[in-house]
Amino acid sequence: MEGVDGLESSGIEIERGGPSYTSDTVAELEARWPGVELNLIVGADAAAGARVLERIAEVRSKVVLVVVNRPGTTIDASGPDSP
Repeated sequence: MEGVDGLESSGIEIERGGPSYTSDTVAELEARWPGVELNLIVGADAAAGARVLERIAEVRSKVVLVVVNRPGTTIDASGPDSP
């Protein structure tokens, strides 16, 4: 990402086309850059619904999940049900 050392955004999901699953994207990133720490940045609104994502346990085991607030949305990440 521009202006942040060590971070790079990816266009893999756009390039792949069709339905896109985060778990498939993470697997592809791991294959392209083995051993690199992957950070998944999601909005608080998306994180609140993360438990319904395809293969979420697999995704969470492979990435550092970074949750950011978006205007008009917040979540309480301190409880046992937080993503």
